[in-house]
Amino acid sequence: MDLNVISDLNQKGSRIYSKLNEMGIIHEEEMPPPSPEDGRITFGSGYPSKAIEKFIGYYDRNSRIAYTPSMSILTDFSIARAYCLYNKAGKSDIVYLDSRFDPEKSESAKIALDKFRSICGVKGYFTFYVERERRYVRAKGLSESSAVAAAVSSALVSNIFGYNVKAHSMLASRFAKFVSGSGTRSVFPGLSTWISYPGIQEPKCMAHEIKIDFSKIKIAMFPKYADYSTNQMHELSVKSPQYIPWVQNKFARFEEIIDRSFDLEDLLIRAEEEMLNLNSLLMSAGRVLQTEESLSLIERIISFRKKNPGLYFTADTGPSILVMTLDENLLKEFLETERDFYISGNIVKDSSPSASNAFRERGKAFFASFTESP
Repeated sequence: MDLNVISDLNQKGSRIYSKLNEMGIIHEEEMPPPSPEDGRITFGSGYPSKAIEKFIGYYDRNSRIAYTPSMSILTDFSIARAYCLYNKAGKSDIVYLDSRFDPEKSESAKIALDKFRSICGVKGYFTFYVERERRYVRAKGLSESSAVAAAVSSALVSNIFGYNVKAHSMLASRFAKFVSGSGTRSVFPGLSTWISYPGIQEPKCMAHEIKIDFSKIKIAMFPKYADYSTNQMHELSVKSPQYIPWVQNKFARFEEIIDRSFDLEDLLIRAEEEMLNLNSLLMSAGRVLQTEESLSLIERIISFRKKNPGLYFTADTGPSILVMTLDENLLKEFLETERDFYISGNIVKDSSPSASNAFRERGKAFFASFTESP
């Protein structure tokens, strides 16, 4: 990307950061000294975020700095729970996902944990026992990775810095981005924003909660499946001839949303607008995100709201469609006409679900029999 464009994005990002800081949304805490304890096991959990202002494409992939800020709501369509074991004399980082050793996730975890160790000055290795609890069978675009990232990052921060450290949420958000970019927002309930732009310092590149009354927003999810990876979308997006105009539009609209004090109707309009822009962007790079089934659903939504305005839809990098409105009766009326499987959902007010008794028992049994050679 041209240096003049990068400089312009830096100035726009800095202006957004300043506006949010003036509104009291930005909260910065210094990282306390680490206090690792060999054999300590800690818990973390997370819900998936659904993007209002989308994120795709890294300015600095190594530091997980995106080209643009993003914004999302936290939803209850799945839950991720994690235990983290610190092993000072361990040989490797290990991830067990849904009761199975996952070599791919273990390798990804090593990359993220190497960054964590480098920043915090901690030596030793970590073992994660992670479970996902879904309200659907399988789907693409329901942000499971963001829930997992929030869960493992929260467990990791608690392990090395303690459960009650003042900067816990800030640290969990900062380190979650090394697992999944959108995970940095899943640390916070309700509406949150991930502040990212070219030139921001990595320690400041994290999410912050936007404390507004979002209780009027009603949502339902239509899970749809497609077989492609989000990482592919990040790589493809920046190659699109539309990428720079798309990024510039995002900065402009983000400022408008801030200046309108996060008006709820504006957020829903923007979520739909962003989905359409994102799909157009990736189509220009040769990737179609939607399926015949999801396109048919979108057509029905559009047809319904011709006579019933106020219903909106959005999707991330997948064909799963989120339906949103400020009118609960309108959502009920639409869902009564639908033949596709859907999940009624809520925006989460508490970002940290507890460990269920069943999860505690499975985690206890896992670590009681755990060896480093899966």
